Amino acid sequence: MEDLRLDLVPGTNCLFMNEWLILIFYVDDILTAYTLKHEGRMNEFESRLMSKYEIRKLGEVEHFLGIRIVRDRPQRKLWLVQDSYIDKMAEKYNVAAKDKPPKTPLPSTELVPYDGTATAQQVYAYQQ
Repeated sequence: MEDLRLDLVPGTNCLFMNEWLILIFYVDDILTAYTLKHEGRMNEFESRLMSKYEIRKLGEVEHFLGIRIVRDRPQRKLWLVQDSYIDKMAEKYNVAAKDKPPKTPLPSTELVPYDGTATAQQVYAYQQ
């Protein structure tokens, strides 16, 4: 990406930037962020990128890697929303009841440290 005048952000493999552009990519998905005052520079950058790689422009982003992106341009605000993931997990663990909120999953008895070793399946279930 150096020939496109982008520097790798330290500690990442897929985030590049320069003084006016942020570029994120994952496999074959690319997301760019820049201010409108740099639209001319972005058009030039896109032309250089498209001359090197086969790329399709899909327009304004609404979802990226399962994350919904909500923008309020006048207020210059951006939200990254994972509601589809939350809904999927709520359904998987049967807490998607719309009529009443689920009961707290915490026991009413005192918690004590676990002295054993968790199985691989228990670790996997906990991580989810």
